[in-house]
Amino acid sequence: MIAYDETESERLIRDLKVDPTSFRKRESGGALDLLAQFHRGLPLRLLHELLAINNDDLLSSAVFIMSELASGVEEFVDEAIRLSDHPNPRIRHATDEILVRATSRTRYGEFMHVMKHVEDPHPFSRKMAICYFAKATSRQLSCAAGAWEHSGAIKARTHINAVRLALADPCVETESLANMIRGQDRLETYYGLGIAARNLWTTPNCARVLAGIEDAELSQVAAALVDWVRPREPSRPGSPGSDQTA
Repeated sequence: MIAYDETESERLIRDLKVDPTSFRKRESGGALDLLAQFHRGLPLRLLHELLAINNDDLLSSAVFIMSELASGVEEFVDEAIRLSDHPNPRIRHATDEILVRATSRTRYGEFMHVMKHVEDPHPFSRKMAICYFAKATSRQLSCAAGAWEHSGAIKARTHINAVRLALADPCVETESLANMIRGQDRLETYYGLGIAARNLWTTPNCARVLAGIEDAELSQVAAALVDWVRPREPSRPGSPGSDQTA
């Protein structure tokens, strides 16, 4: 592996600190250049230092880099949790990407911070959080439910009940899911979508539930969920994404 360029890394970090806004908007991709240096072995302590600086544009670049790390993402769980309530939706979404990856291997209960964004005020962050819920592992969900149990949050019981329904075997009755989606509690509605998508390939009636949604926003979320949980075909030898190309 090519070692990181110390001089280039120092220049990129200096540019980011001096003018975070210009750095973020660079056509040449300043954050991508710095990410490449971290991939080549630039010490992750430097990224921890960047994440401690209170500047939205700087944090946007630093959190993007954190979310795209090839390895070592688990050591950034605390930073991701701290920034998960940030007012910038771009930063909130990036913390979800980090926590989804990290909690698949350790600190499983911290997946609850991803679940908080199921009712995020920003539509993209909200949609993606529902997608992450739909594909979460049983361990992520059950440990998150335990974390909600001890959280004292006002809506903790709604989150816990959503986990119970998501892990139900067999799947909850599709009529109950349809009623959940049509209900007045928007958080329950979003979870109903996620649970239906989670069971899409094992309970055929769930497809009808998602296809029958008339609400414009919910219909868009349902379409995204269907695509998100769709089984992916493995790459054929010689096809893009395959490591067996000639």
